[in-house]
Amino acid sequence: MKTRSGFVSNSSSTSYAILLPADAKFNVSGFDDSVIADAKNAFDELKASKADLYFESLGGEDPYETGDALVEALQPYIIAEFDSGPDEGQVVHADMNKVRKILGQ
Repeated sequence: MKTRSGFVSNSSSTSYAILLPADAKFNVSGFDDSVIADAKNAFDELKASKADLYFESLGGEDPYETGDALVEALQPYIIAEFDSGPDEGQVVHADMNKVRKILGQ
């Protein structure tokens, strides 16, 4: 029996707002090589496109494990976490100019 401790299907999901600089580093361990490769691809796509990413769109053998690895890699860049509906977890880019304005910088 496989037990999941991270992102679980048919449960409420967490979404993340990130500030991902151009020099952001991918750093993940403790996952299978194929999962790390899939998470790295998603990380690189987030950096290049600045588009939002839905966890359900992650490829690979186990998209949920890929999502767990991606969230681990994004930890230094997550500025907010919020609950979303079932299977709707996503990563959204925050607008750096708006963040600076809020912080008064």
